[in-house]
Amino acid sequence: DWGGGGMRGCLERENAEGLPAYLETADEINIALYHSFGFAIKRSGKVPKGPQFWGMHRPGKTRH
Repeated sequence: DWGGGGMRGCLERENAEGLPAYLETADEINIALYHSFGFAIKRSGKVPKGPQFWGMHRPGKTRH
């Protein structure tokens, strides 16, 4: 699937280096996809005269 493949490619560096990641989406249908990659909703809001949006964060992995 294009969405999952795109996310995997974008997260390669973060995964390799144990870095956190942040994204925003204005499409509620994408939230489940982002959850499957370890993202959690950290905030939501509505742009005046614009769309609802969700800010999502995925913590980095500590490497030992």
